[in-house]
Amino acid sequence: MTSGHIKQRRESLFKELRDKVKALGSPLVSGPGGESPPKRRRRRRRRRTALAARSGGRGQGKKAKTRCSRKPLHVNFKELGWDDWIIAPLDYEAYHCEGLCDFPLRSHLEPTNHAIIQTLMNSMDPESTPPSCCVPSKLSPISILYIDSGNNVVYKQYEDMVVETCGCR
Repeated sequence: MTSGHIKQRRESLFKELRDKVKALGSPLVSGPGGESPPKRRRRRRRRRTALAARSGGRGQGKKAKTRCSRKPLHVNFKELGWDDWIIAPLDYEAYHCEGLCDFPLRSHLEPTNHAIIQTLMNSMDPESTPPSCCVPSKLSPISILYIDSGNNVVYKQYEDMVVETCGCR
């Protein structure tokens, strides 16, 4: 299945859901005065953009939230007190995932269908549904040389130790 096909399926899933919610006359679709969310979002976006231009930032106060991405996380086995049995490496870069999974989800975050639905629901009514979570979507192994309980030197590969990519789930 190509990424174009997946994107097309997701777009049609969004369209189907919006159409069904509109047909049911859900309060999630229309706001005060029967205004639809896209119009409210456009107005909010304009206000946010204007505020950001005045303040020189994104208009979200001191700590602007960033979108879901990989951040550094240095692991030092000596600081953990594990240097008495781990020979090498004594440290490594594990990374971690942090940030917002807000609407619309970016395709590089490879969201699940559940995350797409949850994010759509959150964008329409944040009080009813929490946003999806920024978590590791691809992890890689590291190899460790250590001394086991029998005092043998062992070289072993440990899976899922380094975050390669993050996604919204």
